[in-house]
Amino acid sequence: MYVDEHWESFARSNDAPELTAERVVGKTLAGFIADARVRHLYDLLFAQVRRQQTPISFPLRCDGPHVRRHLEMRVEPKAEGHLRVCSRALQVELRDSICLPSGRPETTDSYTTICSWCKKVRVEDQWCEVEEAVIRLQLLSEIPELTHGICPACADNLTRRIDDA
Repeated sequence: MYVDEHWESFARSNDAPELTAERVVGKTLAGFIADARVRHLYDLLFAQVRRQQTPISFPLRCDGPHVRRHLEMRVEPKAEGHLRVCSRALQVELRDSICLPSGRPETTDSYTTICSWCKKVRVEDQWCEVEEAVIRLQLLSEIPELTHGICPACADNLTRRIDDA
């Protein structure tokens, strides 16, 4: 894995020392994806790019405490089965930060699903922005376990892109 100076600057400015160059170079991307389903989706995408020798681009989100970042990720084939993975910002929206309660909040054994691609949260049968989910699920009074999945809109979008490649 290789990262450029923009990656390094982004990691430092977002208080993510675990993502600086000295911590990520030489490791696989899969090692940074905790959810097996999301890791599997990336494996499928990477295999498709290697097999077809055709790049794939898709939207995703990378939010910070005060900002929503709508990105486009591009995966390109390189020599000897290597891939080039890069992203670019499509839109950046400032937002009010959600303040966490002081002290350690109560946790529950329940699970709340967040889309690994667009960062929306499943609330009953709807997918909504984190801010709305915090209010509707009262997430700051009792913190559920988070599990990552993929919302129907992102799944359809990725399936279309794989089929079109």
